[in-house]
Order: sequence, then C-alpha cells, then structure tokens
Amino acid sequence: MGQDRTANGSDSTAEDRFRYIGFDVYPGRIREFWRSDSERQSYLARVKETAGRFIPLSRSNSFVSSSAISLTERIILTVSSLLLFVSPVLPWFSFTRGNETFGYSGISVALGTGSIMPYLSMGSGVLTVSFILLVALMLLSSVFGLATLILLYSGASETSDAYLGRLRRMLIWHYLPILGWVVFFSLTAAPTQIPFAGSLGLAQLESSLSIASLSASASVGFWLPFATLWVGAIKGNDL
Repeated sequence: MGQDRTANGSDSTAEDRFRYIGFDVYPGRIREFWRSDSERQSYLARVKETAGRFIPLSRSNSFVSSSAISLTERIILTVSSLLLFVSPVLPWFSFTRGNETFGYSGISVALGTGSIMPYLSMGSGVLTVSFILLVALMLLSSVFGLATLILLYSGASETSDAYLGRLRRMLIWHYLPILGWVVFFSLTAAPTQIPFAGSLGLAQLESSLSIASLSASASVGFWLPFATLWVGAIKGNDL
C-alpha cells in the first residue's frame, strides 16, 4: 500500500490514518460487549429459537415498520366514517304543525322522492335541482363513509406505500361531495318561493326555502355529512 500525502505535504502512515478515523477513541483494553453472562446466554437462546426461520431485515420497532396512521387518527377516522355511513338513517328534518312535531330521516326523504318531486315541480326549478342534489349527496356521502371503513380495515399491510397511497386518495376524494354540499348551500342561500307554503302549515317553512328555513328545520343527520367529510379530507392532506 502506497503512502498518502497530508495537507502539509508530509507522508501519512497507516497508523496515522487509523488514529484519524477513530481507532484510538477507546485506547487500552476494550471493554466487554455483554453486560453480563446471563445477557449473552439470553441472546444465544433467542438465536437458537429462531434457527431455520426467516427473520425480516428491518426491526419491528423501526420507523420503517411503523403504521401509516396512529391509533388516535385511526379511531377518529373510524368514528367519522361510521357516522358518515349511518347518517341517512338519522333524523334529517323536524317540522312543527300546530302542537304536533314530526321528523324525517334521510332515508325517508329519499324514499319519498316520487311524491315530493311533483309538488316541487310546481315551483322554481331551483327547488327541484336542490332536492335532487340533496338526495344524491346523502347517498354519496354514505358510500364514502363505507368505502373509507373498508379501506381502513382491509387487512392490507399498514406500513406499505400502496396502502398509504390508497388511503390518501380515498380521503382526498372526500372533497368531491364537499364541493357538492357547497353548491347545495349556494343554491339555497337566496330565498326560493315554495308553492302553497301557507297551506302546509309548517312553522319552519312559512313561504320560502332558504338557509334560514333549512337551519330551523334541519336535524343532526343533515349537518353530519358535511362536517365528517371535512375530517377525512383534512387527514388526506396530511398523509
């Protein structure tokens, strides 16, 4: 092996190089690697126990093997997606006629489309479009909740890039129904006359459909999809 030149022009020897790279950090006698003989025996026993079996190269407690989402995030996504999925069966609207109060779930509103549409067609086209969009968003939001739940517990490796990519795409797609809800609220922002509203006798719908009348009649099921969709969408941005 030839000699190398140092910065000041002198020849460097192998001993100098070894000292430079740290071989002289712990001079003298090298201390024992094992703290005790029992620790060494314990390690040897584990090695013998795993003999003949495949051992993954990465450690189970390493960052590479950590889950894509934390336990807290998984719980939050599970609860929000479950609420999103079951939202159609929750109360959506509550009305008062005289001393009587009655409510409708999202499913009952959707099932009543056949009888509601002819009535709405007698008024402005905004009423018809708003109702169709409302039913579509109700069903689409529930589908997104179910799809997210299935993906969260699909059994795929939670540390794989493929799993993380699918989860992120699903959560980012939550912005699609969110956009639909924004359009719905925009359509109902300005008051729209309801045909024969006075004959209905509903305190919450005096003469027109608007944000104010919706707020007065809407129940938890109506607001839940819009709120829980944001939880998934925001998490998708973080992944």
